[in-house]
Amino acid sequence: MESINTFILVSLPIFIIHIILMIFSLRILFKNKKTKILNYQIWVIIVIVINIFGSLAYLLWGKKDD
Repeated sequence: MESINTFILVSLPIFIIHIILMIFSLRILFKNKKTKILNYQIWVIIVIVINIFGSLAYLLWGKKDD
């Protein structure tokens, strides 16, 4: 039982960070609808399906600098 509590305490902050990062990325993507590489719809799928790495990839390489 203690290992389950430890797992929850460790994974809960990671899950919260994941959700915040995904919402932040999708908000920027829906607001701008402009990307450097790939298509807008493909970035939406990448951010949702690939989770944390998809959001980071969009913010680092996909987001068009205005």
